[in-house]
Amino acid sequence: SSGTTAAKSPAPAAKKPTGPSLNNDQVIQMVKAGVDEDNILDTIRSAGAVNFDLSVDGQVKLAQNGVKGKVLTAMKTRARQLSSH
Repeated sequence: SSGTTAAKSPAPAAKKPTGPSLNNDQVIQMVKAGVDEDNILDTIRSAGAVNFDLSVDGQVKLAQNGVKGKVLTAMKTRARQLSSH
């Protein structure tokens, strides 16, 4: 037995979050890790659920951590799509 089962991965934090919602901290982590904008945008758009703090304070914290422009816009768009149901 090779021992390679998907259930064994303890923390798939670097992969696309499929279960838990994508949040501000995870977006900040991707930006700080140097993930390119297109991949961050794709992750936001394809996330099963998002739990972004897009209050003024939340946006300030995002900007202070390098999250701006298209990424912030994509977060807002995604949050709106999910809350409009």
